[in-house]
Amino acid sequence: MKLIETSPDVYRIQAIRAVFDKEEISYHLNNEFLAQLSGEIPLPDCYAEIYVDDVDYDRAVAVYEKFRAEPSGETWKCVSCEELIEDQFDICWNCETVRSD
Repeated sequence: MKLIETSPDVYRIQAIRAVFDKEEISYHLNNEFLAQLSGEIPLPDCYAEIYVDDVDYDRAVAVYEKFRAEPSGETWKCVSCEELIEDQFDICWNCETVRSD
């Protein structure tokens, strides 16, 4: 397993996770729920981490770099609540409705 990113922002890790799910890249999350323990243990030890399998690493890095690039500005509208969602996400952040194309 190789580290792709570590972040205090668990939502960023979840966004990367969603992209990897969409691209069918195998990954492993560490410290996903440790933020609630910050203060009890050192803050950097609470940061969420996402790792990928060695065999998927090169493809994962390419997908990750694309994720980190400027957003394309493309969006889709949730059929349930009409919220505008960035194209990289398949679930509405507001009402959790799954994207329908």
